[in-house]
Amino acid sequence: MSKATYGRHTGHTARSRTDFVWEGFRLLQENVQQQGWRTYLYDAEQPYTPVASVTGKGESRQVWYYHTDVTGTPQEVTAADGTLVWAGYIRGFGENAADISNSGAYFHQPLRLPGQYFDDETG
Repeated sequence: MSKATYGRHTGHTARSRTDFVWEGFRLLQENVQQQGWRTYLYDAEQPYTPVASVTGKGESRQVWYYHTDVTGTPQEVTAADGTLVWAGYIRGFGENAADISNSGAYFHQPLRLPGQYFDDETG
């Protein structure tokens, strides 16, 4: 596990390697080996509130839209066509009590409370 300023992960290796790019306490990008980069975009007025993430390049680029509560915690993520791809029930300390997907497919959504990242390996 690699650490940088603020004790944030900059990368780790388990089943595959993941690299992280941070701006202060905001996750800007993550690169999961063999899956490519995911870039996170944030609200200009609420700098820890995600509004979208982008995956892929060129023709395969996809934009995912975040729907948050008043604290900036993600509640749902939709595809560009409005299809719900992830919905979560986030408890008071950032624990996700339920992941819901209309497609039944797993959707990687690690953002929890503002500034908090959930890692499957560390919790």
